[in-house]
Amino acid sequence: IDNPKLWWCNGMGEPHLYDFSIEVKQRGSLTLDKSEIRTGIRTVELITEPDNAGKSFYFKLNGKPVFCKGANYIPQDMFQERVSPERYKRLLEDVVGANMNMLRVWGGGIYEDDLFYQLCDARGILVWQDFMYACAMYPGNGAFLKNAAAEAYEQIERLRQYSCIALWCGNNENNEAWNHWGWQMQFNEAQRAQIWRDYTLMFNDILPTYVDNYGGGVPYWESSPQYGRGNPKSTAEGDAHYWGVWHDEEPFDVFDKKVPRFMSEYGFQSFPDWATIQAFSLPEDRELDTKVMLTHQKHPRGNALIAEYLKRDFRVPKTFEDFVYVSQLVQAEGMRRGIEAHRRNKPYCMGTLYWQLNDVWPVASWSSIDYYGRWKAMHYYVREDYRPVVALPMIEDDILKVYASSDLPGDTVLTVHVRALTLEGKVLSDVVQSETSVHPDSSRMIWQGYLKTVLNNHKPEDAVVEISLKDAGGKVLHRRLFYLVSPR
Repeated sequence: IDNPKLWWCNGMGEPHLYDFSIEVKQRGSLTLDKSEIRTGIRTVELITEPDNAGKSFYFKLNGKPVFCKGANYIPQDMFQERVSPERYKRLLEDVVGANMNMLRVWGGGIYEDDLFYQLCDARGILVWQDFMYACAMYPGNGAFLKNAAAEAYEQIERLRQYSCIALWCGNNENNEAWNHWGWQMQFNEAQRAQIWRDYTLMFNDILPTYVDNYGGGVPYWESSPQYGRGNPKSTAEGDAHYWGVWHDEEPFDVFDKKVPRFMSEYGFQSFPDWATIQAFSLPEDRELDTKVMLTHQKHPRGNALIAEYLKRDFRVPKTFEDFVYVSQLVQAEGMRRGIEAHRRNKPYCMGTLYWQLNDVWPVASWSSIDYYGRWKAMHYYVREDYRPVVALPMIEDDILKVYASSDLPGDTVLTVHVRALTLEGKVLSDVVQSETSVHPDSSRMIWQGYLKTVLNNHKPEDAVVEISLKDAGGKVLHRRLFYLVSPR
């Protein structure tokens, strides 16, 4: 095709698709077989190169670096046949509606139906595709490896036609778990050596060979994450899963300090929508510690962790219904902190995929959309935080600093409007910054001011700062309300 229209991910251009057909004919024009395919034309690369800080980890699409904004995707139902085409379409519309450009199909789920990849192709959603190996060490005998090789070939051959496939990843957390979760203590030295040989044979030999031979140029990555959070390299090389926030009860501001090259997994729980809770419970079940509610909380410390973080930043609600609602605000505020830290540090960090997009059943979980497709508060926050152009405010040494990040192609000329108001609406200060440019391959500070001056010596707990970014034509690209103290 001369001068083809290329396939681009959401936010970088049109996900153009071509229709191809191939026929096998006998002499005399009798058609023996025919196949039709719809796909796009694109190149995709994973760039892992040494630099001053460690080693990069980012994707190039058609030669252009991509800042990946998205989430981890899990199966949509415990019973896959219940997932209708309408549910697939609705969920992918919600993905595009939140300004995402990538989903990671997690290795503890399934290889998805063709419809899922077709919808990702049509909507410009890149797919990080895990092979279905997660949180375990797998056998290395001949029968198992033969089966695994057949599975790899079948799935790679099936999915290579889709433009959305950006990466094949060998497994989820297997390498990290074996080396740092104490698993080796269960085995003697000979057993440990054999298990690790089996691992390397599968994930450093068989799977990458099949991807190289049959994957159509899509890159391969051995294991996600490359290093666990206890390893100092985890923020300097490869992709990272950061769970110090949540599992270790670290405060949300740790996200500002623990910024990796690519955050492929991190999260925080909340309860689903109240209507969803009503769907699986009776009135007498609707308290935090009833048997029904505990059954719908699969993390052993989940409720306690939500309550701990909630009381740090919010006033503790008196009713369970209010607790459910405020749990969503805690999740949304905390995850915003992470997303903004990742975007503020572009191009050092080039991706943010939170755990998780969706639910497999109606449950308290890390999702931003619950089982019935209802958006939690977090998904509304994500829609704003994943906009192509964003204001990223922070307070450092009593100075309000406003960073801006743009994922648009080419330089973006912005006017910055910073206005401080009391919660009753009285204007405390009002500053319009002259035009400034933001480059697509970086994030930069575009405005700063002493907090006391911005607030005109007013109490920070009774104020809000409104930050607006406008383009050269005066159109508001992003409006951010920045509160200066915790919601409580």
